[in-house]
Amino acid sequence: MGAWAGGMGGHLGAAPAPSVRMAVGLEADDRRFDFPVELLGLALQASGYEHELVKLPGQTHGRRELGLIKGDLDVAILPTSTSLREGLQPIRFPLRRGLLGLRLLLAPYRLHARLSALTDVAPLKRDFTMGYGADWGDLAQMRNLGFRLVVANSYSNLFRMLTLRRFDYLSRGVNEIWAEIDHPTLVSDTNGVVPEVALFYPLDDYFVVSPHQPQLYSALTAGLALVWKDGRYRNLFRAYFARSLERADLPQRRVLHVVGYGAGQGTVMADFDALQVDGGSLRLHLPGK
Repeated sequence: MGAWAGGMGGHLGAAPAPSVRMAVGLEADDRRFDFPVELLGLALQASGYEHELVKLPGQTHGRRELGLIKGDLDVAILPTSTSLREGLQPIRFPLRRGLLGLRLLLAPYRLHARLSALTDVAPLKRDFTMGYGADWGDLAQMRNLGFRLVVANSYSNLFRMLTLRRFDYLSRGVNEIWAEIDHPTLVSDTNGVVPEVALFYPLDDYFVVSPHQPQLYSALTAGLALVWKDGRYRNLFRAYFARSLERADLPQRRVLHVVGYGAGQGTVMADFDALQVDGGSLRLHLPGK
């Protein structure tokens, strides 16, 4: 468990700042929560919400939702594509402005020639198997779309199973994959990023606040609007993802659209503005002011 102090600070004898309990990943190798954690702190600081962030690891998708409903969690990130339990209301600000839905393929080098030659999603579904997390919120949706999935029970096991040839490839967000590639042990030297192709579908995460925390919900909503308006969101986005976009060399990739992937009820596609897809080509920009 970790803690981060944010907000306005305090003075000797002052009441302690309220804890904000947030669900994060179970494993130290999992860096996917770094950006949401920092964005949460930045937004709450902007709105003047004094707090101490307590990070609770090991929360699956279902446990996050239940924890929010019961009040055991205060805030979590959940996919934009997911229908939430009754009583939960997301803050409809896609955290990475749609970048999570731009996917690169991680696969053994022996398969790169076949995968990089793809011009359509249909043969990817038919001829190859994809590794997937057992607790990922869109698991059923991807199966219904026809992807052949092999399920892993943990984040790090996905990469071990890829090395052991239990499946053919992983689909990773362009915001995720380079930290995974650069990790000293997570990705074996037999696997690499497939050149020339990328997948695209409307996916990102929202902050979802417990219904027991209306003040936190209001503060976080206001804070996200403030950091968007004053440019702090743009600066944070650039710090985390600008180099990843450069390394991905996206203008040189064919973008294969996953048709039929639902964006989720209430999702505003205009907010997915980290990139624009025009036909099969990409135009990228840093969102925010």
